[in-house]
Amino acid sequence: MSNSLSLGWTRSVAARRLSSHRRIFGLALILQLIIGAIFLFCPSYALSIVGLDTAMGPEWPSIWGATLIFVTMMQVPGVLNPVRQRYPNVIAILGRILMVLTFASHGGPFLWFAAFDAFFALLLALGFRHVVITELMT
Repeated sequence: MSNSLSLGWTRSVAARRLSSHRRIFGLALILQLIIGAIFLFCPSYALSIVGLDTAMGPEWPSIWGATLIFVTMMQVPGVLNPVRQRYPNVIAILGRILMVLTFASHGGPFLWFAAFDAFFALLLALGFRHVVITELMT
């Protein structure tokens, strides 16, 4: 009998993939919280780091930072139990793809945000796919 047909082997692979997906998703959310907090509490500093003009005032970066924190907190159930809470995972992946398109269409300093979201969208999509497949196999 091959290892791929063994129930214990399949469960260990599922647990490993679940743990990997949780770590990647958790890292993405922690980085989003840090970015959101910087934009919320230090908007002028955040704008200078990104290279955006501060002429519009510090209000919109603070609002964007608060929104990012809120959206990040809505994804926490997807990290805690990605098998049972699939909706936050799907929304996280699709939302990142939408943001990649939005940031890329604006170009310039927004390309760093596009790269960040594209990187994590790809990792989360691959990880979530593996989690779902292995869960179905067990």
